[in-house]
Order: sequence, then structure tokens, then C-alpha cells
Amino acid sequence: MNNEVKVIDNQLVLSEQAKQILKEMRDFEITKQEMENKFKEVKLAVQKAMIENEVKSCDSEYVKITYVAPTQRVSVDTAKMKEEGIYDLYTKTSEVKASVRFTYK
Repeated sequence: MNNEVKVIDNQLVLSEQAKQILKEMRDFEITKQEMENKFKEVKLAVQKAMIENEVKSCDSEYVKITYVAPTQRVSVDTAKMKEEGIYDLYTKTSEVKASVRFTYK
């Protein structure tokens, strides 16, 4: 890989192989973003269907989908806790949205 990139007159010069790798990486990133957008749509539809039909999990040959109900989270604001040397005065409760979990096999 040392021959992939050279510096000539303070400019980077990439080999054809390096250029091809970078092009493939750019194309992959575009495809990845497109797939993430499609997945978000499918995930929302799955979550809605699971909520409406009270389905807790679904299993197929390549993915297991588990509905995770909304809940609350209590956490400690550690920055203030460290400043003051106190614990209970700085807890806070946060809402946690419903979600679905996909486990690929």
C-alpha cells in the first residue's frame, strides 16, 4: 500500500488502485445511506404494526424482531454530582421512546 499514495510538489498523487478504492468507498457510502433511509421506513411500519396488533416478537430465518415498549430512565448528572459531591439531588427522569430490535442471524 505504500505505493498507493505519493506526494509530488506538495500534492497528493493517488495510484489508479487507490482512486478505485476511494470511488468504491464513496459508492458504498451512498448505498449505505439509501439503505438506512429505507430501513427507517420499514422499522417504523414494523413498530406500528407490532403496537397495533400487540405483537412482542417475530422470528424468521434471517432476523428476529423484538418490540421494546416505552419506559422511563433515571440517570445521574455526574458533572454536578462530582462538583457538589452529592448523588440523590441530581437524578433526572427521561422518557424513553418505544423501539423495535432487529437481531440478524
